[in-house]
Amino acid sequence: MTLSVEHPDGMQESNKLGYAFSICRSYYSSIDSLIDDIESNGIDKRNVLFVSSQEAESETLFYRGCEVRKVTYSGLHLTQAIFLSENHRDYEGTRHWFLLPSTVRMGAGFHSEVTSMLRSVDFDFECFPVLNPKVSPTMDMAVVSLDHIKAFGEFLQKIKLSHFNDEDLVELKRNLILSENLFLGINHPMEVQCKSNIKAILPDGVVPPSNFMINSIDEVEVEYRKYKRKKLKQSHFKPINLTKYQRTHRGLKRIVMDCDGGFPDP
Repeated sequence: MTLSVEHPDGMQESNKLGYAFSICRSYYSSIDSLIDDIESNGIDKRNVLFVSSQEAESETLFYRGCEVRKVTYSGLHLTQAIFLSENHRDYEGTRHWFLLPSTVRMGAGFHSEVTSMLRSVDFDFECFPVLNPKVSPTMDMAVVSLDHIKAFGEFLQKIKLSHFNDEDLVELKRNLILSENLFLGINHPMEVQCKSNIKAILPDGVVPPSNFMINSIDEVEVEYRKYKRKKLKQSHFKPINLTKYQRTHRGLKRIVMDCDGGFPDP
């Protein structure tokens, strides 16, 4: 899994970027739309990994040229991070991973804008979040190094559900909302951490990120859309042409889990 970026002088960067998407059995239908976006952006499918949680049994397959790992456990939107932390030896050739949920669409130029931002800092970072928390909740979307993922191995094991029911998934969603940003290396106020059942602190050596892709509210366009009688929050991040659809957009007030992962019409 290798991405080579050409410099104007013809030299190739040795840094590597992979895209890892967290999907699940009930959201699996979104995979075709995501692969359509991957193809239209010219992303090398050898650099793409889908991890589908809550499956009946574990399985490895290739769908439309992309690697798909089906797993029986769940870490919700961080399932792919759990998978990479446990299987990092199989992916040592990919230094950085863009961790994304299945509820996004990647518009024209997304890939080139992202790689341009990463190139501007010479790929010298452990975590490069999409959203500056001063602008918007981060939703834990970021490009992170494999070393960063390994450093959070203990935290990722705490959020891993190997046996669960619907109530367990809702409770995990609640705890991940309360723990939002922690995986990015951004510490939470203690009063927020105390409300979560996941007791975690930043691992030794982890420093907060200093670069973000979205740094101003003017760079975000928000509107609410209807999809199968449900109200979705659509957030478009203009500098990278990425759109995120949220079913749960009222914090802890109303956690929505019963969706199929589809997208409204453009």
